Amino acid sequence: MSVTSEEINYLIFRYLQESGFVHTGFAFQNESHIHKSDYRNANVQPGALVSVLQKGLLYMDLELHVNEDGSERECTGPVALIGPHRCDKQLKKAKRDELGGRGNKRDRKESKRSQKQQDREKRTKLEVDEDANEEDMMDTDQIEDVSVVGTPAETADIPEVKVIPASDAISLRGHTADVFVCSWNPASPSLLASGAGDATARLWQIPTSAEETLQDPIVLKHLPSLTDNNRDVTTMDWN
Repeated sequence: MSVTSEEINYLIFRYLQESGFVHTGFAFQNESHIHKSDYRNANVQPGALVSVLQKGLLYMDLELHVNEDGSERECTGPVALIGPHRCDKQLKKAKRDELGGRGNKRDRKESKRSQKQQDREKRTKLEVDEDANEEDMMDTDQIEDVSVVGTPAETADIPEVKVIPASDAISLRGHTADVFVCSWNPASPSLLASGAGDATARLWQIPTSAEETLQDPIVLKHLPSLTDNNRDVTTMDWN
């Protein structure tokens, strides 16, 4: 079993992305050069870093509370990720006896409640059987029609689906690889940025009316790749 700093850095980078730390993830990516890693296309499940830490805590719990002879050391204190672990003192015998006595009283009370519940169920069953016999003797011609009323969820109106006509849609063509990210400019609502696997980011000035025409985008090229693989633009944010 081996663990490399590159693997740890990649899990940290994925955690930052999944948690929404966009700026921190972008800075960490550039400082750790994780975008050059062989793990950047690895199939890693979401929450991998948290899952590994949780399993590590379970191992620490076993390591701290198993004696040399294999017996388990009693401890009610939780194992924390940060800080030393201190085991709580074992419960004294008197305290245990007190808890045991309370438990016996609870058991007796629960047994009485269970017996009362069974008696009530028996009486209810007898009453239901008597009512059923009386209903069987009724004339079937006197049975009234029953109307079924739907629940609010079933009778609620389904919202109408809004269809956008093709004339209102614009195709932005220019990237030569898959587009991974898009972001609208918060100050200029008609300015859109897109990043793709062709190592470029593009700034699009979207027309605000039918009379305007779509202009060619501004292409922001990534640094030249040191390998044959293109550099994917997967994260961006407006300054």
